[in-house]
Amino acid sequence: MLSKVPLDLNKLIVSDLSGVREVCRVLTSAGQFAIDTEFIRERSYQPQLCLVQVATADFVALLDPLAVDLSEVWQLVTETPTVKIAHAGTQDWEMCFLKSGKPPVNIFDVQVAAGLAGLPYPSSYGKLVQHVIGQEIPQGHSFSDWTRRPLTLEQLEYAAADVTYLTGVYDYLRQKLGELGRLEWLKQEMEPFEGTGLYFCEARDAWRKVKGIGRLEPRELAVLRELAAWREKAAQQADLPARTFLADGGLVAITLSRPVTAAAIAACKFVPRPLASEHWQEILDAIQVGLNVPATKLPRLPKFPMIANSDKALIAQLVDAGATYCLSQSITPEVFAAKHNYTELVRVLTSGTHPKHTPRLLTGWRRDLTVQILQTSGTGLTVKEESQ
Repeated sequence: MLSKVPLDLNKLIVSDLSGVREVCRVLTSAGQFAIDTEFIRERSYQPQLCLVQVATADFVALLDPLAVDLSEVWQLVTETPTVKIAHAGTQDWEMCFLKSGKPPVNIFDVQVAAGLAGLPYPSSYGKLVQHVIGQEIPQGHSFSDWTRRPLTLEQLEYAAADVTYLTGVYDYLRQKLGELGRLEWLKQEMEPFEGTGLYFCEARDAWRKVKGIGRLEPRELAVLRELAAWREKAAQQADLPARTFLADGGLVAITLSRPVTAAAIAACKFVPRPLASEHWQEILDAIQVGLNVPATKLPRLPKFPMIANSDKALIAQLVDAGATYCLSQSITPEVFAAKHNYTELVRVLTSGTHPKHTPRLLTGWRRDLTVQILQTSGTGLTVKEESQ
């Protein structure tokens, strides 16, 4: 379990409580550790955790959640000042929240850090390790059946490699960001993952994530809201992913057709007949609730005016100016902003009104860079007081 390059990969597996506690002791003593998870999303309402990999500079362990309770590991991730290192760790932090009810603290994502240090973004783990350490790592098992036991040697090698080199990449990037004065930037980028907002979604808000709702009117959105909330609860009871239980297209089809019989529900596109047969009354009840919502309380999507040709030109100028300036400062443009961020900025700066929400490019570390970009863009746009 302690070998960095083990002769027997099976010795890395930890499947008893005493082993978990020893791992936690080692990780705590190290002051920082790498973490990765393997899971299956396609079979259950919540993703099924199958493996947790952790590593320090000279230690690797593969923790088996199918055999032992990992509560003490999640406590370490969510309650201690130890640095937790991941690559593109959104889903790993989500798993942490699902298992513990708490977000992680003091985290460091090497993919984001790479972009802030001027390296390609987003960069795969393999490419980042190759660039920083010069090491080839095994590929091809990201879609393995991680529920199988025993795991194959190839799976074990892949799982161990996913964390073995993370601490080395972390050391390099942390030093690089320190030299550039950007450690605070990374801290700001990690803050959303250290709160609960990214992980917790009420069933009543599930409609906002349904695809294809842009064309729906407020009354239709009210119906969809009830149907999406019903789907979440029904999928959870059936222990199926919500979109496997009933596809988004099925929700929208029911919303638009407003069926009044079980047969009419079954006739809707993307709606399985067995589901319509079993749940028709619940579906009809949800539709009726949506139809009864008072007009003053109907949900609405934000409406954005059409982008004028002149504004399209401003956006294009800003995108080019932003990329040029970022590259001159050793910042990967893609980690600074996407096109829709520039679009949002132009809408705010040309509207002359105070925005309800501050544009992303006028918050945190991005704000000072945005001011510099505007000054060099040739657009004539400036950051006004009401936009701050």
